[in-house]
Amino acid sequence: MIAKVLVVVLLYLGVAQAQEKGILKGEVRLPTGEPLSGGFVYLFDATTGRPPAPGVWWRVPDFIAGQVDRAGRFEVEVPQGEYFFGIIKRTSGQIWGPPTDGDMFYFHRDKGGRIKGVFVKAGETTDLGSLVGRVYRVGPKVVPEELKKEIGEIKGKLATPDGKPVVDAVVLAYTQPNVVGKPKFVSERSKADGSYVLRLPAGTYYLVARTPGKRAAGPPRWAPSMEMLLGRYGGKTHLPVSVKAGEVKAGIDILMKPLVGR
Repeated sequence: MIAKVLVVVLLYLGVAQAQEKGILKGEVRLPTGEPLSGGFVYLFDATTGRPPAPGVWWRVPDFIAGQVDRAGRFEVEVPQGEYFFGIIKRTSGQIWGPPTDGDMFYFHRDKGGRIKGVFVKAGETTDLGSLVGRVYRVGPKVVPEELKKEIGEIKGKLATPDGKPVVDAVVLAYTQPNVVGKPKFVSERSKADGSYVLRLPAGTYYLVARTPGKRAAGPPRWAPSMEMLLGRYGGKTHLPVSVKAGEVKAGIDILMKPLVGR
């Protein structure tokens, strides 16, 4: 009798867990009609902050849920909730950070051009229909007035112990000093002189710089790999960095070293 009850309970829990998720689907193409195949589906929890603003600031996605097929179709299963939704195809081979020049992308927007949320209901399918993406082009970094009241900038340079600048690295912002798991925000890639800019909401953060590297396929993994350069602001002490809305905090330089051991 107990065994039968246990089986029923387990079946109920399995069904309940399955019903906690819904399906988001659609089809995305470029204006030329070419499918945006190979792009990854990015979802940002709409309840935890503003949507990302490509060219201005970049939130780390809460889910990178799946890949667009050759026909431009996608179908992903995610927990119930409201999301800012986008698709990005990285033409450079790089997999981290905001879109870069030449990347192809789509973000779900309202008629005014603002990124809007999509609600996915448990046990149901939300079909977005036919969508049109575009090729991203890097332009002047103009921060909208409404964002200036909420975000600040952290600037600095990334270098190795012998003083060489680190190019194409990203700086990750965490809200906890143990800096494990998924970060909250990520910077633009560092320039030829090692300089970086990280835009994010006002708050206190712990910064980690790393060279992302490349993967042939699949979404980003936050766990370190042996070939990367890694550094923390403040070194072993790992100092916090606080920034106010509208503030530019410069001189936040990070020393990066090869990752040794696990």
